[in-house]
Formats: sequence, structure tokens, C-alpha cells
Amino acid sequence: PEAALARFGSFEDVVALIRANRDVKLLIEVETCLRLARYAPGRIEFEPVPEAPADLAARLGQRLQAFTGVRWGVSVVGSGGAPTIAETRDAAQ
Repeated sequence: PEAALARFGSFEDVVALIRANRDVKLLIEVETCLRLARYAPGRIEFEPVPEAPADLAARLGQRLQAFTGVRWGVSVVGSGGAPTIAETRDAAQ
């Protein structure tokens, strides 16, 4: 499993994987609803925005496992998440 996860050294690599697999709904949700708290290959912890779908963590884990063939641990934390990708992008504009 470690070898399969070596390609995903950063969360940006995960986002690129979702984009490459053309999962547009998941990509939009990850960019707008997920405030990353901690990342390691195979492990994602995030703080959801208030309007995030309740099943985002479960679906993200399922899709990443389908894409990579390796089980991912995706969990929700109550606080400590960084700005979402969309929030960061909007702030830069």
C-alpha cells in the first residue's frame, strides 16, 4: 500500500487525481467544502464548511480507494482546518 500511496505526497496530488478521474461533483465539493486540517498519504483529516454534504468524508474515502486500490482514512475534525481551495483562490484574486 505504501508504494501505491507514494505518488500522493501532498493534498494537491489528491486533488489532481480527482480532477484526472473527472469526478466533477467530488472535485467541486473538495475545493469548496473541505478545510484541510492534516494530510498524510492515505490519511485526510478535514474540517467541513457548514454547508458541506454530511457524507463528504465517506464518499471521498470511497472514491480515493476506487481510484488507487488502497484504503484511505478520511475523518472530520471540529476545528483547525485551513481555508478551502476556493477560499484561498478567491483571496488571491
